[in-house]
Amino acid sequence: MEQVSLRDNGLALKSVGPSARIQEFRRKRRAELEAWVRDRFVQYGASPTRDAVARIAWLAGSDTRLLDQEIKKLALYAGDQEVTQQDVDLMVPDAREASIFAAVDAVLERRPAVAMRLLYSLLSGGSSVQSVLSMLARQVRLLILTIELRQQGVYPDELGKRIGLTNQYALDKTLRQSENFDTDHLANILRRLLAADLAIKQGEMDERLAIEILVGELSAA
Repeated sequence: MEQVSLRDNGLALKSVGPSARIQEFRRKRRAELEAWVRDRFVQYGASPTRDAVARIAWLAGSDTRLLDQEIKKLALYAGDQEVTQQDVDLMVPDAREASIFAAVDAVLERRPAVAMRLLYSLLSGGSSVQSVLSMLARQVRLLILTIELRQQGVYPDELGKRIGLTNQYALDKTLRQSENFDTDHLANILRRLLAADLAIKQGEMDERLAIEILVGELSAA
């Protein structure tokens, strides 16, 4: 969302009168937001891991009211134990989507055991095979674009705008992943994803078996 500023001599400020108290609230940047999250956990008597802080900041964004609610809930849930990323994924709304991202990461970063465990967790939790395939294909396309733009000398902030990634956490992960691949390898992965999708839709292969084989092969490659 674009941040909007009010002009000092604008109609909006003039209309409230000279005695009004005007206070400006700006969006917190990533490091600032994560520091705020850590401090909030401490206020509620909890100790989070670094991954837990990054994950909840990513899920809830800059909405500090929502963050406060989720942090309080996590602190109560963890009790005397450290709050982990797994706790965030379990307790925070929309964590299923975040788990899909984690599964995509595991596949692309060649961690087969983690990739298969996350895949089974997603499927047993109600995620569809098509949603996993779509997320994989989307991330591969983003990586191809990222590599091409980096080769053109585009800086990360501008790169994020061009590929449509405004979330800093997601952009950082995509930039890091792009260092481990070349476009030919990624194009091959994309072709295999499309072939699996077609085989499923044409009834040539059971979708569960197709995604299991594909994830196993891609994450071990």
